[in-house]
Amino acid sequence: MNYTRILFFITYIFAFIGSALFAFPLGGISVFPFRILMIILLIIMVFQVFYQREIKSTIFKDKYFCFFLLWWFYSIVQLFWSLDLNRSVEKIFFFTLMLLLFIFTSYLINEINQFVVLFYIIVISVIIINLFGWINVFSGKYLSSSRFYNSDLISLVPYNIPTSVFTNENDLGVFLATMVPFFLSAIEFNKKIKIKLIFIFLLISNMILIILTGSRGSFLALGIGIFLYLISLYAYRSKLTVKQISGNVFLASILIVAFTVIIANIGTAISFTYNFIYNDASNDIRINLIKNGFQFLQSTYGFGIGLGSFESYMLTKGPNYYASDIINIHNWLAEIFVESGFLIGTLYILVYVSILKNIYKIYIKTQHNNTKMITKTLLIALLVLLIASNVPSSFFQFRTHWILVSLSVVFLTVYKKHIEPNKEEIIRSK
Repeated sequence: MNYTRILFFITYIFAFIGSALFAFPLGGISVFPFRILMIILLIIMVFQVFYQREIKSTIFKDKYFCFFLLWWFYSIVQLFWSLDLNRSVEKIFFFTLMLLLFIFTSYLINEINQFVVLFYIIVISVIIINLFGWINVFSGKYLSSSRFYNSDLISLVPYNIPTSVFTNENDLGVFLATMVPFFLSAIEFNKKIKIKLIFIFLLISNMILIILTGSRGSFLALGIGIFLYLISLYAYRSKLTVKQISGNVFLASILIVAFTVIIANIGTAISFTYNFIYNDASNDIRINLIKNGFQFLQSTYGFGIGLGSFESYMLTKGPNYYASDIINIHNWLAEIFVESGFLIGTLYILVYVSILKNIYKIYIKTQHNNTKMITKTLLIALLVLLIASNVPSSFFQFRTHWILVSLSVVFLTVYKKHIEPNKEEIIRSK
């Protein structure tokens, strides 16, 4: 294993931790390990490409990456009519880092065994975040990134709510719910009983922290994620005819969940769903935020108001629908449509569904144990992320989303590269 790849694995851990540790201001921007390590990796990659005079990565030919690159270029064009240039530039800088993550992953992870290593790197990251969550619960001490840091807010609740490395408990809940499939897969695909017991313990820790966050959207995502995993488990272990039936049920469940959530995200039909699940007045505000967003979108003739501009529109142009003092849209797909425009929003949905479909196809046909583990984990994690997407106030800068999507895109690219004309899987193993 070369030193660049080791550095990349360390960077991946800090991608999850973000600015919660070792952050410091420098010239008006926040500097923290993830950003520093990404710049170091960029320098190394540029030097290697210049020295070798070739680009080993095939990500630039990938249709999914080309979409995200198109989105990035369009975000720059939107600066011409963005109301908040500083916020837009900040988001574009973040976007640039995420695109670099696509490239670095493609450049350094090109064998199935390397994906397995990255799988366990992610698990280690989740364990670290769990530890900080339990420190919150038992000591009441928080990192500076938390909204409870040096705040009297925690005294208003009956127990110490965990936030770990995140700003608030909702973001932590979404992250932990999205990571549950990693623990479930580790339990299923590890043959040693002791290892299984360790991951069962970690899974229980993860689920208890989700409960302690009180994030209701994360509860729903967790429940559906476990349900989908159990269906996939049954399909995998059944006899051939039952396997085919169960596989169809699994695919149907994926499509139903995906399209239901997509429709619920972009239409006023979410009113009944939210009221049924949450039953509180905040749902009307969430719906009104979406209505305000689409009115802003209409004012740009569907071209989008620009990354990071929703808050400025709420403050300067004023909401037409009551939203209390909330200025974040609190809806994943609505955020994409409103800020990036109708075309980007539509293409994003098509790309996301296509990624799910292609990962599912590989999961069904592969007999390679590691490939089965990776595809099942990514598939269900992406679905859980889709279900829990309305919880964070702004989803664009939720790094877990970009990490999972980039890993999925690169996996599909690498998989295609190692498929022979007879369509037999020949992924190399060292």
